[in-house]
Amino acid sequence: MTDTFSHIPASVAENRVLKKALAKSEARAEQLEQSLRETVEAHDRLSKEFHHRIKNSLQVIQSYLALSRRQRLPEHNTHLAEAEAKVLVISGAYRMALGDGTEHSLCVKRFLEDVVRSALVLLIPEQRILLSATMSGSLALDRAIPLGLALVEATIIGVALVRDPHITLGLGRNLHDDARIALVFDGSQAGFPPPSRVMLGLQAQLGAMSAPPALGTALDWAFPVSLPSAPTLAA
Repeated sequence: MTDTFSHIPASVAENRVLKKALAKSEARAEQLEQSLRETVEAHDRLSKEFHHRIKNSLQVIQSYLALSRRQRLPEHNTHLAEAEAKVLVISGAYRMALGDGTEHSLCVKRFLEDVVRSALVLLIPEQRILLSATMSGSLALDRAIPLGLALVEATIIGVALVRDPHITLGLGRNLHDDARIALVFDGSQAGFPPPSRVMLGLQAQLGAMSAPPALGTALDWAFPVSLPSAPTLAA
């Protein structure tokens, strides 16, 4: 019997020592927890400030490019328009992802609408892009940006090959529930060149698979998106 209960303190003094040690341990744990909360809060503040400065810097760059472009003759501002379109893609993605100060995923449809309205219109100011979106889904910021930049690159190539293009940008879903996006120069028989290293890099960042090339199609990619959760039915 003595061996069985040998772990029990033999005196009140030992019991007090154990209680003090436990109290100190709990206090230390509370201090560590508080320190961790303060560290996380400080990190969040720095992250928000960092992203805020990025957005501001991109706006300054875009304004500078726009001003420079307007001061030149139209036939001499092609490269400035291309650079401005790319900056607009990045700044638009940051604006949508960090609108409330915290980073969240971007709705693909809304992001494409923003890209068409702000960026691609600089490349084809006299043509209208028809956007057809038949699915919902979202992308993280670091995957939305390469998607937008790829559309800019594909549009630059298409405009160089096709005169007075009629352009359709389609967003749908394939058999694997991935998003499928296609940028088509309607009625064009142009064969687009193989993807450049830039396009291959953007494709890898997005995690996209390309379809076999088709006449008039500047870009045809399938890529995974986060789909909206289905509503839970009450029992």
